[in-house]
Order: sequence, then C-alpha cells, then structure tokens
Amino acid sequence: MLITVGVEDLLSESVAKRLLAEYAPGFQNIRTEGLRGYGQLKSRISSFNMIARYREPVLLITDLDNPQSCPVAIIREWSRNLAIEPHLLFRVAVVEIETWLIADRLRLAQWLGVSDSLISRYPESIHQPKESLVALARRSPDRRLRESIAPSPGGTRSVGPGYNDCLSEFVMTHWNPGEARLGSPSLDRAIIRIAELEARISL
Repeated sequence: MLITVGVEDLLSESVAKRLLAEYAPGFQNIRTEGLRGYGQLKSRISSFNMIARYREPVLLITDLDNPQSCPVAIIREWSRNLAIEPHLLFRVAVVEIETWLIADRLRLAQWLGVSDSLISRYPESIHQPKESLVALARRSPDRRLRESIAPSPGGTRSVGPGYNDCLSEFVMTHWNPGEARLGSPSLDRAIIRIAELEARISL
C-alpha cells in the first residue's frame, strides 16, 4: 500500500518511516512531501487533504513548538474551513519531534555515551527538547556525535552540520518507539492512530 508522509524535516521523515515500519508495515511504499519547515507544511494542508480524498492516505506530523499550546488547537488552526478526510492522519509531537527521541532515554544515553540520569523521565515537560539534545551531545565522548549534533562554539547555528543525519541514524538503528511511547503520551497516541489507519485501509 502507498502512503504520503508530510513532515517538516529529514529527522521527522525518519521518525515517520520508523513508526510505519513498526506499526503499519502494510504501507511499504512511502511518498515524502514537505521537508521545508512548519510554515510550508501548514500552507499545504488543503493539498494533503485532497491527496487523502482522491489518491492515498496521508500521515502528517508537525511539532507543537509552543509548550503553552495544545495539539487540538494546532489541528483546529491548520484545518480551519476544512472537513478533514478520514484518511488524513494529523499528529502533533509534544513539544518537538526530538521529544519522542528523548523519551527512549536509556538507548539515547547509551548511543551518546552519557549517563541516563542526565535525561528527563518526563520529556514532554522539556520546553526546548532540541536544545536539550544539543546539550547532551556536547557531553558525549564520541567526537563525531559532538561535532555533528552540537554547533561550533561562537557560531550562529543552533545545531551542528550533521544534526539531522546523526539523529536519523539513531532513529533507524537504536531508537525503540515501543519504549519511547511509555514516556511520551503524544507518541503513544500517534502509534495507536497509525495502526488504526492501516487497519481501516486494509479492510
């Protein structure tokens, strides 16, 4: 079966593909769209809705970003004046997609080579998960991870040059979403809905 995935960036794409492989393996053909940030994804909500109506199901994943907001508010804002198609699955990572990675704290700690005591057991309470991941990477004894994930001191970038590539590697080879969902309610809900979507399409 074919599914379109709408995501903000390469890291979100890796997460989406891993979740589909684990919990909806019937979707073996994945078409990725977006990859240009929150604004571009939001501007294409009508297009994604049409794809879900006339072509194939759509999995749309975005970040909450603002800890003061809520997923329901984001979905309502994006879908204003639209009747969302049943085959458009819209999920919001609380607070950012990085939260879902941090939720598998033991494997993240092992991969970075840091103590798991440095990683919160309540990742959705972290206001800036991306900055938290960068701070953890700075403590890694692995020079490749440090220099790829964390920006150079004094630079203007918020992340290192290999941020998405390195974390995508973690997602595909180390991350266990089954463990991560235990610490992230938004990930748990996403997994449930992804499995339900595959079940509906398979009928």
